[in-house]
This record gives sequence, C-alpha cells and structure tokens, in this order.
Amino acid sequence: MNVLLDYIASMIIFGILTLTIARIQTNINTTLYLNTQSIITQGYATSLAKQIEWDFLKIGHRTSGQKIYYADSTRLVFKGDLENRFVQDSVTYAVGTTENATHTFNPRDFPLYRYEGGSLNVQNFGLIEFKMTYIDSAYKLIPMPITTTDQCVLIRGINLYFKVESSEPTITPNDTLWASISWQKLMFPRNLNNLYY
Repeated sequence: MNVLLDYIASMIIFGILTLTIARIQTNINTTLYLNTQSIITQGYATSLAKQIEWDFLKIGHRTSGQKIYYADSTRLVFKGDLENRFVQDSVTYAVGTTENATHTFNPRDFPLYRYEGGSLNVQNFGLIEFKMTYIDSAYKLIPMPITTTDQCVLIRGINLYFKVESSEPTITPNDTLWASISWQKLMFPRNLNNLYY
C-alpha cells in the first residue's frame, strides 16, 4: 500500500514539475519573440529618423528662392540639394492610410510616401503616428495648413513626432503585445534660419 502511495505521489510531483517547466519555456519563448520584434522595430525607427533628419536639415540647401511650398501635420513639400550635387531636389513627405499598408499584421500602421524628383518611394516602417508642427523665429506655432509663400517663409523649425509599432504581435495567454518606439525632435534647417554653409 505504501509503495502504491509513493508511486501516486511521485507521479503528481512529476506532473507538477512538467507543467512548471512547460510554463517557464512558454514565458521564455514569448519574451524572446517580443525582444526580437522590439529590435526590428527599433531598427525601423532608427532608419526613419536618420532619413528624415538628413532630408529635413537639407531643406533649402543650395536653393535660391522659395524653399518650402506646403506644410501641414502629415505633409511637407520642399526643395534642397540633398546629395550635394548642385541640383535642387523637389521632395514631398506624406503619410498614407491604414488601408494602404502592406505586408503587415498590424491594423493600425500606415505607409510613409517620399517623393523625390518625380519618383515615389513607399516606406512601410510600421508607423502608427506621424505629426509635424512648425515654429517661427519667435518659437510660436504656425497655424496649419501652411500654403502661401508668405506663410512658408515664416517657418524656422520643424517639430516631428512619430511612433513605430511591430508588424506582428506577440500573443501571450493574457494579452496581445506590440513592440513600439516613439521619436521626437525639433529640427532647425540652417537654410531656413538665414544661416549659410
């Protein structure tokens, strides 16, 4: 009888240990997957931030006349010599809608459109938020949209905020998690501030 009780007790302990190890392994796998999604998302945010900084800080570079042609919270049209070729590039940044997103499981993300010299580059960074505001020389916000030449020449700084989320969720027993990262910067293109190279 004691031997039978020992067998039953050992089977119960073995079952509890097996379930505990399975639960720990599930938690480790979930954490690893979320970390992988987080690293990918950080890479997208870094690439987007570098591209925007490069382009926006070159607004008006080696450009005569009007430098910005249109500006609102999700669209900016400007000219500048982006590649230092003594060529005035016409550049437009605009955001799409969630219906335009491709190759993603995230229902909230949308593409970023970058037009340069007539060619369109559709960028799917996993953007879920994208907003620009503009300030004048007195650090006051300029009302949008900014459409006329007289309004465009008032722009001295661009404050950009965006948020990127992973394209795939990490599903846990309790929740669905999305890796995300936010970025914000106030940029002063030197050729909008009457500074020259």
